[in-house]
Amino acid sequence: MEKKLRRNQDALMISGLGVMLFAFWSIIKIIITAILDPTGLLQQLSAEVDPTFASTNIYLFLVIVILIIYFSLDLGIRLYVGLSARKEGRGQYKKNGRPRTAYIVLAFILTLLSAYMIYQLCSNLAVTDQPLDVIAALIVEITSFFTLVGMIRSAIIVRSCLNAKRKEEPANE
Repeated sequence: MEKKLRRNQDALMISGLGVMLFAFWSIIKIIITAILDPTGLLQQLSAEVDPTFASTNIYLFLVIVILIIYFSLDLGIRLYVGLSARKEGRGQYKKNGRPRTAYIVLAFILTLLSAYMIYQLCSNLAVTDQPLDVIAALIVEITSFFTLVGMIRSAIIVRSCLNAKRKEEPANE
């Protein structure tokens, strides 16, 4: 059981790092897109909006503010999830000795969002004029999905091993 615990703690640390790297990747991706094709990005964002309003500076300001808020939240949540997973993988818990549970709930929500993004990318694959971009995004999103699933799985196994270990300790004394 000790070997299983160590293996899953290592997996938890690695998947936590992966979640943090995907957070930074999403920021880098939007920055690169904004630098390389700023008009294309604005066209994508204003596709559903009235063209007269979409060309105003107010709309541009609102879009930038909303994007900053969205990506800040995404970065913050993913960093919290990744750092919490790494701490649990190292055996560091809260001051009361109990493991964090909020990050697993957030990881599950991120997993659902990732599954939804995979669905959206698959449905857009047939109608897009740039299938390679969609395929690349799909590969990244599938990798993110499996990283999150692996992290949740490892966290559950680590907790079950620790609970079994705690139950054995009083019996050994």
